[in-house]
Amino acid sequence: MKKKVLIFDWHGVLDQRTFSGLVTALANRTGRSPEKVMERISKAERQYVCGTILPPQFWNTVASTFDLEGSDMPGIKATILNFEPYEQLWQLLEDYAGKHEYAILSDCPADKAHI
Repeated sequence: MKKKVLIFDWHGVLDQRTFSGLVTALANRTGRSPEKVMERISKAERQYVCGTILPPQFWNTVASTFDLEGSDMPGIKATILNFEPYEQLWQLLEDYAGKHEYAILSDCPADKAHI
C-alpha cells in the first residue's frame, strides 16, 4: 500500500511569517525601501537561512548594518521568529490526520527551528 505524504514549506505556507516581513520592518524602521534593505542584507540572509552563519552573527549584522540599538532588536526579531499559523490550513491538516502523512521541507533558520 502506498503512503500519501504531503510536503509543506514553512514560511508563507504553514506560518504567515516570512523573511519579507523582516525586510518590511527594517524598511519602516530605517526609512529605506525594501529593495535597498534587501540589497544590504541579502548575503547574510542566505547564510542565515542555510545555517552557514549562526543566528547571533546574523542579528549582529542586521543591527550594525542598520544602526539599530539593542532595544530595537526584540521587535525586529519577532517579525520572523514568532509563529503565526495559517489557521485554515492547520485545521485542514487536523481534519485529514490519519489519511496522510505530513513533512516539512524548509529553509528555516536555526533560531526558529525549535517551533
